[in-house]
Amino acid sequence: GIIMGLDLYAGTLTRYYSHNWKTAVQQWAEANGYSFQKLAPDGSPVAEEELTPEEELEDGIIELVDEDENVVKFRLLGVTEYKGAKYTLLLPAEPNDDVEEDEVVIFTLNEEEQTLDPIEDEQLLQEVFDFYLSEQDEEEN
Repeated sequence: GIIMGLDLYAGTLTRYYSHNWKTAVQQWAEANGYSFQKLAPDGSPVAEEELTPEEELEDGIIELVDEDENVVKFRLLGVTEYKGAKYTLLLPAEPNDDVEEDEVVIFTLNEEEQTLDPIEDEQLLQEVFDFYLSEQDEEEN
């Protein structure tokens, strides 16, 4: 599949905010048969029909905004759950100075704050990446 030949991006990352990652993650989840518990801000489950996708996403493109208001576009490769935490795996949607096009950028999915947080621990980064790849392998067989 698409997965082979991808490298793990190990550079430094900043925390990103996004106005539409939640929509992207939900669309990805629906397409891949994952279910995410959707909670309203007060902690109560949200009924499906209350959610209005702000905009349809093209190919799972997520616009992330860093603390300096720079917008970076990523393509959502997938979401994985590892040791109780959720992680998003992203590929650059457009060439940029930091990340090669075939480098996978992994963030911790901080659902409470609706941010994508960088992973400082390189060992963990590699484990999440390997775990994701092994998950993909199983699905293809």
